[in-house]
Amino acid sequence: FHLRATEEGCARFLSVLARASLSAVSLATLALSTELPDLVRGLSGLGVPRVIVVTMSFTLRYLSLLRDEARRLALAREIRTFSWRPRLALRAMGHSAGTLFVRTFERAERVHAAMATRGFDGTFPSLSPPRFGAADLALAALAIAAALAIDLAPLGTRGF
Repeated sequence: FHLRATEEGCARFLSVLARASLSAVSLATLALSTELPDLVRGLSGLGVPRVIVVTMSFTLRYLSLLRDEARRLALAREIRTFSWRPRLALRAMGHSAGTLFVRTFERAERVHAAMATRGFDGTFPSLSPPRFGAADLALAALAIAAALAIDLAPLGTRGF
């Protein structure tokens, strides 16, 4: 069993590599230029099912709460401990993990109760409606042009 590189195989490899690179750059650009709540709102505007959008919104919110609570617990642990002893540190980390779980679970219950009290209907109202500007149009046109250029580029003797 041995492999041989052919011109067509190399062309296909380069095509797949270019498409993957374009996808990665597009995703990175989107992630770095858009706040997560705006991204979730945009997905809703694109017609992603409401169940998925609401689940993503709650997941982002609870991950934020979890991160904040973990920071508070880490700060409290650092303030209370004066020296590093591996056995005690592992024990403290175990207690911190349990405490973190209980605190975030309790906070999640309070958030749910507050949302139910306020009549949450599965939509997240926004003070500023999303707008599609010239920069967004230019980025979309650039991404489409790059995708078409990759797709229409000749692939040696035969195409896909």
